[in-house]
Amino acid sequence: MKKLFLIFLTYLLLSISTNSYSWGRDGHAIIGKIAIEHIPPKTRDWLAEILGDTSNQTLHFSCNWPDIVREQAQYDPTRPFHYVNLPRGVRHYSAERDCADGRCVTEKIKYFAARLQQLELPKVERIKAFNWLCHLVGDLHQPLHAGFKDDRGGNDVSVNFHGASIRLHQLWDTGVIRRRYSSWLALARQLQSGTPPNQAIVLPWKLSSVEAWTNESHQLVLGDKIYPPKGRAKVSSAFEQQADLLIKRRLSTAGLRLATILTAMHTDQVEIPQRP
Repeated sequence: MKKLFLIFLTYLLLSISTNSYSWGRDGHAIIGKIAIEHIPPKTRDWLAEILGDTSNQTLHFSCNWPDIVREQAQYDPTRPFHYVNLPRGVRHYSAERDCADGRCVTEKIKYFAARLQQLELPKVERIKAFNWLCHLVGDLHQPLHAGFKDDRGGNDVSVNFHGASIRLHQLWDTGVIRRRYSSWLALARQLQSGTPPNQAIVLPWKLSSVEAWTNESHQLVLGDKIYPPKGRAKVSSAFEQQADLLIKRRLSTAGLRLATILTAMHTDQVEIPQRP
């Protein structure tokens, strides 16, 4: 029975179009893998009790689950969870302006982190909370998921990448990764080799950190590394190389920060900002 279930999960994953979703299947799996390798053993055991195990296959499915289910009509309301768009000309995220209904990546990371910690919830709901948390931490670290509202996070910008016209958002989500890497586990091992164990575990974790991460991604969009030089639709080899280095840094950072959140949730070391 379990074998049939795993075959079904694999079929679902293979059916996802990697051109449509943030970081693609592999990027999200890499983030989960880095996080699992950097949490303390007791936190890993705690998470395994919720998920059933923390194998590569489980992580690959769990961290991509939100993209799988959003093909279903009942999950249409979750589509805004994956990003937050800021008006051009502003430099910092404002919950009141940019996420008034709470349905954006920044606020949903906080929400699902809290749900993961709630022992009274049915296990299936805590599994969903981890799935969302792993996925959305990854989403937030793809800079164009905190991009400009007027071009829909680079979705309305076309570039020429190795002879094919693709959306700029797609270039950052999957274009560079798929072009340069054939194995997500190989890339994960490469990234892990540069991140010492427990490097990310600095507790207590502050909920306000998520807003700082949003600003960090948006600042990258405001810089000169995300959009090709003005008037140049063709992605140069220099720009691709620069993008590759930045993508690897963002994947590593996302994995380490997810590790921090998981450890904080398990050990109840979360600093909640005081509201006036």
